[in-house]
Amino acid sequence: MSALADPSPLEAVRAGLAGGRQDPSSQAVESSFSHLLADIDFSFVISNPRMPDNPVCYASPGFYATTGYSPEEIVGRNCRVLQGRDTCRRSVVEIRDALREECPVSVCLLNYRRDGAPFWNCFALHPVRLGGTHEPVDLYIGLQADVTGLSFLLTDPRLPGGPIVYASPGFLALTGHGAGDVLGRNPRLLQGREACAEARRVLREALARDPPTAATVTLLNRRADGSRWWNCLHIAPLRDAQGAVRYIVGVQVDVTARLRGQERRAGASGRGAELAEAAGVTEVDRAAGVTEVDKAAGGWIRPCPRSDPDAWHALKA
Repeated sequence: MSALADPSPLEAVRAGLAGGRQDPSSQAVESSFSHLLADIDFSFVISNPRMPDNPVCYASPGFYATTGYSPEEIVGRNCRVLQGRDTCRRSVVEIRDALREECPVSVCLLNYRRDGAPFWNCFALHPVRLGGTHEPVDLYIGLQADVTGLSFLLTDPRLPGGPIVYASPGFLALTGHGAGDVLGRNPRLLQGREACAEARRVLREALARDPPTAATVTLLNRRADGSRWWNCLHIAPLRDAQGAVRYIVGVQVDVTARLRGQERRAGASGRGAELAEAAGVTEVDRAAGVTEVDKAAGGWIRPCPRSDPDAWHALKA
């Protein structure tokens, strides 16, 4: 978060936290951070562990939009207000352990909006030490990503072959597979022989590192019925309270329509053949049904792999 790199508001917040006011965090964060954080459109909260029950002292507009709560209902309360009947107790314990150990943690758990509607929250908790690495924690930042409608998988890197252990309803709808078709199998089941070799290399290298790192690629996949679609795939490790990688999350975004729009524009400009030649369409590609435009499109949208092992990056189509 860029705002946290500015020493002036950090010093103001630290001075507020160290003071004897009844609620220093709310005043300090509101006065020092609001103008810096107002334009950040993702969902996050800042909490103060120096006050009883670690209450929220700031929540972003994105948080209120995601959860349906108002500032009056959130500020001064603990974020467990989002938990409900079917929230995974193990995930809650992992968060609690991370708070006790003052370390970061990432979990994916079922939360509830103000109106009671459930949503899947990919949550990352990060401690902030304003005085330095070995100082006590002054603030916690909790980032939320609503992945309810998104297609995502969880794989277990501790098991042979890194099998799928959870597939979201969005993934099943996108790919046409049933849960029984994918659980226990490697996500490579989506790949055909036409899958981009460079994208597969990036994924292999990210997963082979110790610890695994995040990566984003775009590659051609196949649905259960054999139809092809362009998958903008992001993978990232999810860690437990001790910092060990428990799962790998893979988020899929279907960018086929966007690429087809680029195809039409490139065709109109006469650049389709040029891009296909630069991408290199092989006889194997043609035999597999990959067209020149398909292969060229893979080169148009190839994000660089990301190297931050702790971050959760919410993808936008």
